[in-house]
Amino acid sequence: MSFFKYFAIAIAKPKQYHKFMKVSLKKAMLYLLLVITLATIPTIIYSYKNSKDMYPKLKEVHEILKNDVPDFEFKDEKVNIKDKTNIDKEVNGIRLIVNKDKDYSTEEIKNMKSVVLLDKNKLIIEIDGKMTGVIANNFKDKNTLTKETYIASFEKSLLNPYKNASKMGIQIIAIEFTANYIQFFILTAIVAALCIFTTKSLFIKMEYKELFKLASFAMTTSVILDLVLKFVPISNGMFKLLIIVMSGLIYMWFGLKHIKLNGYAEEIPYKEEPKRVKPKL
Repeated sequence: MSFFKYFAIAIAKPKQYHKFMKVSLKKAMLYLLLVITLATIPTIIYSYKNSKDMYPKLKEVHEILKNDVPDFEFKDEKVNIKDKTNIDKEVNGIRLIVNKDKDYSTEEIKNMKSVVLLDKNKLIIEIDGKMTGVIANNFKDKNTLTKETYIASFEKSLLNPYKNASKMGIQIIAIEFTANYIQFFILTAIVAALCIFTTKSLFIKMEYKELFKLASFAMTTSVILDLVLKFVPISNGMFKLLIIVMSGLIYMWFGLKHIKLNGYAEEIPYKEEPKRVKPKL
C-alpha cells in the first residue's frame, strides 16, 4: 500500500483500520515520521522567514538603544534613569518611550506593537507584538545592569544570532524537527496506552504493539491539527494538547469499534454476573 493510501484511510476511513493490523511496526513508525516531517516544513518556512525579516528590526532597535535611550541602571530592585527628560517619539517605525514617572501596563504595551520602553519599573523591547527583551525592577543579579551591559547582552543573544539567517535557519530546522518527533512519538504512545481501556470496554484482545501501530496512523489528523493550531492565537498550551490527544483517541475508538464488529480481533468472552437470589425466610 502506498503512503497516499495509508494517509487517505488514516484521516477518512476508520472503518478500514483493520488493514493497518497487517502493517509492520517499522512501517507504521516510518509513516508517522513522514507525516510529522511534511507537517513541520510549513512551520520551518514561516519561522525562517520571520528570522530573516527580524534582523533589520533588531538592528534598528540596537541603534535606538545606543543613540536615543539615556543611561540607566538596574540595581537593588530599583531602576535609575540618568536623564530627567521623558521621551515619546517614533524612530523608523519603532516607538521609543522613556518615562521615569510612569509604570506602563501590559495592555498598553500590547497596543504599541513595536516599541522600546523604559519606565520606572522595567525595560521592554517589543517587535511586531512580540516581546523580545524584558528586564523588570526585580533584577537580582549581583552586578548592576547598565545600558552598556544590556546592549552587549542584546548583541550576543539576539542581534548576532539573527545576523546570519542561514545559520539561524539550520537551528530552526533542527529544533522544529526534533521537538515535533519527540512530541508525537510520546503522544502516540500515550494514545495507544489509553486505548487499552477502549479494547477492554469493547471486549477485544489486542497487544500494546498492535495498538501503537494503529495509533501511528490514527494520529495523522492530530499532526495536521497541531500544524493549524500553531497559526491560531490560542495561548493555552494544555488546551491545544487536549485537542491533539482527543483527536487521536476518537479515531482509535472508531477504528477499534469496526475491528470488533468485523471480527478482526480476538474477542474476550463476556461474563454475566450471577443473579442474586433472595434467601427464603
